[in-house]
Amino acid sequence: MTESEPAAHHTNVQVTGRYYILGNPNKHTKHMWIALHGQGMLARYFILKLKPLVQVNTCVIAPEGLHRYYLDGKSGRSGASWMTSDARATDIRNYINWLNQVSEEVLSRIGSQPSIHILGFSQGTATATRWACETQLSIKTIVLWGGLPAFDLDTEKAILTFHSIQFYDVQGKIDPFMTKKKQNEKSSLYQKLHIKPRSILFDGKHEITEKEVCRIRDDYLSE
Repeated sequence: MTESEPAAHHTNVQVTGRYYILGNPNKHTKHMWIALHGQGMLARYFILKLKPLVQVNTCVIAPEGLHRYYLDGKSGRSGASWMTSDARATDIRNYINWLNQVSEEVLSRIGSQPSIHILGFSQGTATATRWACETQLSIKTIVLWGGLPAFDLDTEKAILTFHSIQFYDVQGKIDPFMTKKKQNEKSSLYQKLHIKPRSILFDGKHEITEKEVCRIRDDYLSE
C-alpha cells in the first residue's frame, strides 16, 4: 500500500438497537424464542408471523438487524439486514454482540434460565448458526427456515455446539431462493456439521406459514 491509497481504520461506538417482544418475560417463563428475520424485513412485522409460539409461559424476542435501508431507492418502505459482504467480519462481530446483549437484557427480566430456542428465516439462518456457536447460552432448538447454516463456521466448534441441539429444517416446496444448487449446499453443510434435522416441507414459497409454526410449537412442547 502506498501513501496515496486510503487505509481503513475502525473504532468502537455505542449504538442503539431495536427489538420486539411478544408475550411477557417473567419468572414463570419456561421457553424463550429468539426470532431472526430475513434480509429486507423489519422485526415488528416479522414477529407477528410467530404469534402461535406465544403461550402463558413462552415469549418471542425479535431483535432487528443493525443495518436499515430503503427497499426501493431513496424513500418508501425500509428493511433491515444482519450484514453485507463489505466489512463482513465486523458486521458478524457486531450482531453477535447485539444478540448477546438483547438476550441478557430479557433474561434479567425472567430471572431463571428458560429453554432457549432460535428461529432463523432466510438470511437469519446463517445468523442463527453463527450466534449459536458464539453465545454462552445453552440453546435447545434451532429452526432453519428457508435458508442454510453459515458456510464458514469452525467445523469442530460447530459440531461440539450442535450435537445437543434439536434442529428443524423448514422449506417451501416452491421456494424460488432454495434452488437445487442451494439444496445441495445445505445437505453438504448438514453432513459436514453433523446436523440431523427434523424436516418440514410445506406447500408454499419463501414465507413463514402459520400451520408450520404451530407444528413446530406442538412438537417441541410435546417433548
